[in-house]
Amino acid sequence: MPDRVHNLFYHDCSSIDALEASKRLRPQALAPMSTPVHLSTERFGRIPRGYIACAEDRALSTELQRDMISKSLPVEVRTLPSGHSPFFSMPDRLAAALIDLSAIGKTILKGT
Repeated sequence: MPDRVHNLFYHDCSSIDALEASKRLRPQALAPMSTPVHLSTERFGRIPRGYIACAEDRALSTELQRDMISKSLPVEVRTLPSGHSPFFSMPDRLAAALIDLSAIGKTILKGT
């Protein structure tokens, strides 16, 4: 496994998880990240949004994560002390954060 991949995505994961995950990496299209998207308040604006911030992420800086969050307000944020792959490094904590965000989203939707 290349050291760069491990350092960026799996530095806080077990060696076995990191090795198995790196075997499954595939090239990703860049066009979706640079294609303009037009959102409306009537549609996207009504959808509750949540974000799991990864405090130790080496692939997405804290500044980049904050920028993404600020472009999608209002958003509920939960922060995990993990790298880019909390689904390997702390799956139980990630699941709890997702369940928490889901419950908040359901509450918001009921109020509309």
